[in-house]
Amino acid sequence: MARTGGAPRQFTSLGVKASALAWRPDSGALVFAADADQRDEHNYGRADLWVVDLEGNSMRPTDDGYNVLQPAWSPDGEALVFRRQASARRLPVNRGPVYGAPVYLVRLRMDGVGGAQNLTADWALLPSQPQMRRQGDLYFSGGIGGNTHLFRIGSSALSVEQVTSGDRRLNGFTFSTAFDSFAYSMTGSAHPSEMYAAESGEADERKLTGFNDPVLAEVELPTEERILFPSDDGTQVEGWVLVPQDYDLAERLYPLILSIARGSTGYGEVLLWAIWGGWGVPSTEKTCSPMSTTFWPTGRWTRTVWGSPATRTVGS
Repeated sequence: MARTGGAPRQFTSLGVKASALAWRPDSGALVFAADADQRDEHNYGRADLWVVDLEGNSMRPTDDGYNVLQPAWSPDGEALVFRRQASARRLPVNRGPVYGAPVYLVRLRMDGVGGAQNLTADWALLPSQPQMRRQGDLYFSGGIGGNTHLFRIGSSALSVEQVTSGDRRLNGFTFSTAFDSFAYSMTGSAHPSEMYAAESGEADERKLTGFNDPVLAEVELPTEERILFPSDDGTQVEGWVLVPQDYDLAERLYPLILSIARGSTGYGEVLLWAIWGGWGVPSTEKTCSPMSTTFWPTGRWTRTVWGSPATRTVGS
């Protein structure tokens, strides 16, 4: 439908849901993700990419058994970059000795030359929302520990560089046309989500919105304390403690509310798939027991009652 309004035109008739639409830079075609077998209840979901032009002519660049999402065009419109992962129907076969299906960013030329190129084969974290600039650099977001940040892959070497930093979660990255600045939302424990912009990273960051300023003028939010404690195999587990206002253990005892996560997305493939084939068991062994030995000697909590994993547990 034209921006000024009018009757809409239907481009596809696949009979399934289309998502993640992205215009080609010349506005002559769209790429989107769709699962051709969406109505087959015997199959797990697995999306492919489809490209349709303004005349309704469509093609299917991917159909290799992988689940592909979040497509983005190269600035010249000659290639697609997208997130690829083995579909759930292939996991029992492809699980391997360590963990399940890796998540990669893949580049695919529209003419098929060179096949699919894995851009993050040596990066252990989970990439998301790729965007490519005219010079060939690829930007994407990813979780790293309890934070979410912007990363970059240069056009000359497939090495990942972290662009933003700090204990915060940044999301919704969008770039200016010249790719010389970008905007995003930022959230932290002591500051609700607001919009920010920057040219190179944290040093020149500027706040664009103040939707929550009236609330923050009336309340004081606690700041989290980041802690690390060893798991049973020596792996460092990350956690956070938020204490009440005017916290003073000498004056009174406080309840402890603990939320134990399941497989986490900010610590790489190995930890994400640690619960594969053993739901609840690794989280009990690697989180609950080490935490009890971590907190008891500190004197900050005098008694702890542990429950089942992946639940909230209260102690005093």
